[in-house]
Amino acid sequence: MRYKIFFFLVILAVVGLEFLTFYSDPKPVKTVTVATSTSKVAPKAPVKKIREVLAVPYVSEAPENIWKGSWVNACEESSIMMVDEYYKGTLAVSTSSAKAYLLNLFAVQRKLYGSDANSDSARMITMIENQANFDAETITYPTIEEIKAEIDAGRPVISLHRGFDLRNPNVPFLATGSSYHTIVIFGYDDLAQNFITHDPGDQYTGRNYLYSYDTIMNSLHDYNHVTHLADGVPTVIFTARR
Repeated sequence: MRYKIFFFLVILAVVGLEFLTFYSDPKPVKTVTVATSTSKVAPKAPVKKIREVLAVPYVSEAPENIWKGSWVNACEESSIMMVDEYYKGTLAVSTSSAKAYLLNLFAVQRKLYGSDANSDSARMITMIENQANFDAETITYPTIEEIKAEIDAGRPVISLHRGFDLRNPNVPFLATGSSYHTIVIFGYDDLAQNFITHDPGDQYTGRNYLYSYDTIMNSLHDYNHVTHLADGVPTVIFTARR
Protein backbone atom coordinates (compact mmCIF):
# COMPACT_ATOMS: atom_id res chain seq x y z
CA MET A 1 0.00 0.00 0.00
CA ARG A 2 2.84 2.35 0.88
CA TYR A 3 4.46 1.59 -2.47
CA LYS A 4 1.26 2.57 -4.33
CA ILE A 5 1.02 5.86 -2.44
CA PHE A 6 4.69 6.59 -3.18
CA PHE A 7 4.25 5.81 -6.88
CA PHE A 8 1.15 8.06 -7.06
CA LEU A 9 3.05 10.94 -5.47
CA VAL A 10 5.92 10.59 -7.97
CA ILE A 11 3.52 10.73 -10.93
CA LEU A 12 1.76 13.76 -9.46
CA ALA A 13 5.09 15.55 -9.00
CA VAL A 14 6.15 14.91 -12.61
CA VAL A 15 2.82 16.19 -14.01
CA GLY A 16 3.00 19.30 -11.85
CA LEU A 17 6.56 20.00 -13.01
CA GLU A 18 5.54 19.78 -16.70
CA PHE A 19 2.62 22.12 -16.02
CA LEU A 20 4.82 24.74 -14.39
CA THR A 21 7.44 24.47 -17.16
CA PHE A 22 4.84 24.99 -19.92
CA TYR A 23 3.46 28.21 -18.47
CA SER A 24 6.69 29.65 -17.09
CA ASP A 25 8.69 29.19 -20.30
CA PRO A 26 6.31 29.45 -23.28
CA LYS A 27 7.62 28.86 -26.76
CA PRO A 28 8.31 32.08 -28.71
CA VAL A 29 5.66 33.05 -31.21
CA LYS A 30 6.92 33.40 -34.75
CA THR A 31 6.22 36.74 -36.41
CA VAL A 32 5.78 37.08 -40.17
CA THR A 33 6.86 40.29 -41.92
CA VAL A 34 4.91 41.12 -45.09
CA ALA A 35 7.03 42.92 -47.64
CA THR A 36 5.35 45.95 -49.22
CA SER A 37 6.35 47.40 -52.59
CA THR A 38 7.62 50.98 -52.54
CA SER A 39 7.43 51.38 -56.30
CA LYS A 40 4.83 53.92 -57.55
CA VAL A 41 2.26 53.01 -60.17
CA ALA A 42 2.76 55.21 -63.22
CA PRO A 43 -0.29 57.42 -63.90
CA LYS A 44 -2.25 56.64 -67.03
CA ALA A 45 -1.61 58.94 -69.95
CA PRO A 46 -4.59 61.24 -70.70
CA VAL A 47 -6.80 60.04 -73.51
CA LYS A 48 -6.21 62.16 -76.60
CA LYS A 49 -9.37 63.59 -78.08
CA ILE A 50 -10.02 62.84 -81.72
CA ARG A 51 -13.20 64.92 -82.11
CA GLU A 52 -14.74 67.95 -80.41
CA VAL A 53 -17.70 70.13 -81.39
CA LEU A 54 -18.98 73.25 -79.62
CA ALA A 55 -22.61 74.38 -79.65
CA VAL A 56 -22.17 77.56 -81.70
CA PRO A 57 -25.34 78.95 -83.32
CA TYR A 58 -25.28 79.70 -87.04
CA VAL A 59 -25.73 83.21 -88.45
CA SER A 60 -25.78 83.88 -92.18
CA GLU A 61 -24.23 87.08 -93.47
CA ALA A 62 -27.52 87.62 -95.31
CA PRO A 63 -30.13 86.71 -92.65
CA GLU A 64 -33.06 87.54 -94.95
CA ASN A 65 -31.40 85.78 -97.89
CA ILE A 66 -30.95 89.09 -99.74
CA TRP A 67 -27.50 88.73 -101.24
CA LYS A 68 -26.65 92.26 -102.27
CA GLY A 69 -25.13 95.44 -100.85
CA SER A 70 -23.60 95.10 -97.40
CA TRP A 71 -25.15 91.65 -97.03
CA VAL A 72 -22.60 90.07 -99.36
CA ASN A 73 -19.72 91.49 -97.32
CA ALA A 74 -20.95 90.71 -93.82
CA CYS A 75 -18.94 87.59 -93.01
CA GLU A 76 -16.90 89.48 -90.40
CA GLU A 77 -19.99 90.80 -88.63
CA SER A 78 -21.83 87.47 -88.69
CA SER A 79 -18.72 85.64 -87.44
CA ILE A 80 -18.54 88.02 -84.50
CA MET A 81 -22.23 87.53 -83.76
CA MET A 82 -21.97 83.73 -83.82
CA VAL A 83 -19.23 83.76 -81.20
CA ASP A 84 -21.00 86.44 -79.14
CA GLU A 85 -24.21 84.41 -79.04
CA TYR A 86 -22.28 81.25 -78.17
CA TYR A 87 -20.82 82.87 -75.06
CA LYS A 88 -24.31 84.08 -74.13
CA GLY A 89 -25.54 80.49 -74.28
CA THR A 90 -27.80 81.08 -77.28
CA LEU A 91 -28.55 77.94 -79.31
CA ALA A 92 -30.41 79.55 -82.21
CA VAL A 93 -30.53 83.09 -83.57
CA SER A 94 -33.67 84.55 -85.14
CA THR A 95 -33.57 86.35 -88.47
CA SER A 96 -34.68 89.62 -86.88
CA SER A 97 -32.01 89.42 -84.16
CA ALA A 98 -29.31 88.69 -86.70
CA LYS A 99 -30.38 91.56 -88.94
CA ALA A 100 -30.43 94.07 -86.08
CA TYR A 101 -27.02 92.96 -84.77
CA LEU A 102 -25.36 93.15 -88.18
CA LEU A 103 -26.93 96.53 -89.03
CA ASN A 104 -25.46 97.95 -85.83
CA LEU A 105 -21.98 96.74 -86.76
CA PHE A 106 -22.37 98.18 -90.27
CA ALA A 107 -23.18 101.58 -88.77
CA VAL A 108 -20.25 101.45 -86.33
CA GLN A 109 -17.78 100.71 -89.13
CA ARG A 110 -19.12 103.37 -91.44
CA LYS A 111 -18.72 105.92 -88.67
CA LEU A 112 -15.17 104.81 -87.85
CA TYR A 113 -13.80 103.90 -91.27
CA GLY A 114 -16.24 105.22 -93.85
CA SER A 115 -17.03 101.67 -95.00
CA ASP A 116 -18.34 98.39 -93.62
CA ALA A 117 -16.50 96.20 -96.14
CA ASN A 118 -13.35 94.14 -95.62
CA SER A 119 -12.68 94.58 -91.91
CA ASP A 120 -9.22 93.21 -91.15
CA SER A 121 -8.30 91.59 -87.83
CA ALA A 122 -7.53 94.95 -86.19
CA ARG A 123 -10.95 96.38 -87.09
CA MET A 124 -12.63 93.17 -85.99
CA ILE A 125 -10.89 93.34 -82.61
CA THR A 126 -12.13 96.93 -82.22
CA MET A 127 -15.70 95.85 -82.99
CA ILE A 128 -15.47 92.96 -80.54
CA GLU A 129 -14.04 95.11 -77.75
CA ASN A 130 -16.72 97.78 -78.11
CA GLN A 131 -19.81 95.96 -79.39
CA ALA A 132 -19.57 92.33 -78.25
CA ASN A 133 -19.47 90.60 -74.89
CA PHE A 134 -16.39 88.43 -75.26
CA ASP A 135 -12.65 88.97 -75.38
CA ALA A 136 -10.49 88.43 -78.44
CA GLU A 137 -6.84 88.25 -79.43
CA THR A 138 -5.19 88.25 -82.85
CA ILE A 139 -2.93 85.25 -83.44
CA THR A 140 -0.61 85.11 -86.43
CA TYR A 141 0.85 81.93 -87.91
CA PRO A 142 -1.32 79.61 -85.81
CA THR A 143 -0.86 75.84 -85.89
CA ILE A 144 -3.51 73.15 -86.20
CA GLU A 145 -2.79 71.99 -82.66
CA GLU A 146 -3.18 75.52 -81.27
CA ILE A 147 -6.59 75.89 -82.93
CA LYS A 148 -7.69 72.47 -81.66
CA ALA A 149 -6.54 73.38 -78.14
CA GLU A 150 -8.84 76.41 -78.21
CA ILE A 151 -11.76 74.23 -79.24
CA ASP A 152 -10.93 71.74 -76.47
CA ALA A 153 -11.01 74.64 -74.01
CA GLY A 154 -14.51 75.62 -75.17
CA ARG A 155 -13.40 78.67 -77.16
CA PRO A 156 -14.43 78.99 -80.84
CA VAL A 157 -11.95 80.53 -83.27
CA ILE A 158 -12.61 83.12 -85.98
CA SER A 159 -10.39 82.45 -88.98
CA LEU A 160 -9.50 84.92 -91.77
CA HIS A 161 -9.02 83.68 -95.33
CA ARG A 162 -8.25 84.27 -98.94
CA GLY A 163 -11.60 82.97 -100.09
CA PHE A 164 -10.42 81.67 -103.45
CA ASP A 165 -8.25 79.14 -101.62
CA LEU A 166 -11.18 77.75 -99.63
CA ARG A 167 -12.60 76.38 -102.89
CA ASN A 168 -16.18 76.35 -101.63
CA PRO A 169 -18.41 76.33 -104.72
CA ASN A 170 -21.29 77.83 -102.73
CA VAL A 171 -19.36 81.00 -101.90
CA PRO A 172 -18.89 82.89 -105.18
CA PHE A 173 -16.17 85.51 -105.13
CA LEU A 174 -15.66 88.07 -107.86
CA ALA A 175 -12.61 87.19 -109.92
CA THR A 176 -11.46 90.80 -109.64
CA GLY A 177 -12.21 91.08 -105.92
CA SER A 178 -10.11 90.43 -102.82
CA SER A 179 -12.03 87.23 -101.91
CA TYR A 180 -11.47 88.14 -98.25
CA HIS A 181 -13.59 85.89 -96.05
CA THR A 182 -14.05 84.94 -92.39
CA ILE A 183 -15.59 81.85 -90.82
CA VAL A 184 -16.00 80.38 -87.33
CA ILE A 185 -14.17 77.18 -86.40
CA PHE A 186 -15.97 75.40 -83.57
CA GLY A 187 -14.98 71.76 -83.96
CA TYR A 188 -12.54 69.27 -85.39
CA ASP A 189 -12.34 65.62 -86.42
CA ASP A 190 -8.89 64.04 -86.39
CA LEU A 191 -10.07 60.86 -88.10
CA ALA A 192 -11.39 62.80 -91.10
CA GLN A 193 -8.76 65.55 -90.76
CA ASN A 194 -11.46 68.22 -90.92
CA PHE A 195 -12.33 71.40 -89.08
CA ILE A 196 -16.05 71.84 -88.40
CA THR A 197 -17.08 75.38 -89.24
CA HIS A 198 -19.93 77.78 -89.80
CA ASP A 199 -19.41 79.55 -93.11
CA PRO A 200 -21.72 82.60 -93.15
CA GLY A 201 -21.18 83.18 -96.87
CA ASP A 202 -22.46 79.77 -97.95
CA GLN A 203 -26.20 80.21 -98.48
CA TYR A 204 -26.81 76.49 -98.99
CA THR A 205 -24.52 74.40 -96.77
CA GLY A 206 -22.79 76.95 -94.57
CA ARG A 207 -23.96 75.42 -91.31
CA ASN A 208 -21.49 72.79 -89.98
CA TYR A 209 -19.40 73.05 -93.14
CA LEU A 210 -16.36 70.76 -93.21
CA TYR A 211 -13.05 72.17 -94.38
CA SER A 212 -9.96 69.99 -94.32
CA TYR A 213 -7.11 70.95 -92.04
CA ASP A 214 -4.95 71.66 -95.09
CA THR A 215 -7.58 73.86 -96.75
CA ILE A 216 -8.01 75.99 -93.64
CA MET A 217 -4.32 76.36 -92.92
CA ASN A 218 -3.27 77.03 -96.52
CA SER A 219 -5.91 79.74 -97.05
CA LEU A 220 -5.31 81.78 -93.88
CA HIS A 221 -4.67 85.45 -94.71
CA ASP A 222 -5.56 88.74 -93.08
CA TYR A 223 -6.96 91.53 -95.22
CA ASN A 224 -4.41 94.10 -96.40
CA HIS A 225 -5.74 97.66 -96.62
CA VAL A 226 -2.68 98.73 -98.61
CA THR A 227 -3.01 96.21 -101.44
CA HIS A 228 -6.78 95.76 -100.98
CA LEU A 229 -6.26 92.01 -101.13
CA ALA A 230 -6.42 89.11 -98.71
CA ASP A 231 -2.67 88.70 -98.83
CA GLY A 232 -1.77 89.48 -95.21
CA VAL A 233 -0.07 87.05 -92.85
CA PRO A 234 -1.94 83.89 -91.73
CA THR A 235 -4.26 85.11 -89.00
CA VAL A 236 -6.96 83.86 -86.68
CA ILE A 237 -8.76 85.45 -83.75
CA PHE A 238 -8.78 83.53 -80.49
CA THR A 239 -11.78 84.25 -78.29
CA ALA A 240 -12.60 83.93 -74.61
CA ARG A 241 -15.50 84.46 -72.26
CA ARG A 242 -15.41 87.96 -70.78
